[in-house]
Amino acid sequence: MPNGAKEKLMGPAIGLIVTGALNAMVGLLFTISGVIQLGQGPRGMSSDAEEAGWYAGAAAALGCGVLSVLLSPLIIYGASQMLKAKNYGLSKTAAILAIIPCTSICCLAGVPLGIWAVVTLNKPEVKLAFEGAPPSAPNPNANPWTTP
Repeated sequence: MPNGAKEKLMGPAIGLIVTGALNAMVGLLFTISGVIQLGQGPRGMSSDAEEAGWYAGAAAALGCGVLSVLLSPLIIYGASQMLKAKNYGLSKTAAILAIIPCTSICCLAGVPLGIWAVVTLNKPEVKLAFEGAPPSAPNPNANPWTTP
């Protein structure tokens, strides 16, 4: 890779992998607690408006949890492709997904790491590194945690 592009990609890519793993765990907790909460229903609400607000909030939290769990593998896979300087579009998608709070529950880590990844991916020398490697189809036998 030209001009140390691999070194520039390593930090944000590893950060996105960690963020994706945290998103999966926290999203799973949100999903489980949302299902339990919705199953029990509101308690002690004095009006229908309060009850409707409670249901809306619980459903929104559950939806964000499910969305985060579903998109976490995409963030992790995109970040692993970023480590190898393969599949620029997927790498950038993973970085952007980490920035969006509804798709990345762990936004305290996701926002700064996602921005760092987007900024790094937009550097000319990094774009050149990706141009030298065509987007690869997923290989079921490949280990995404190692580089060739």
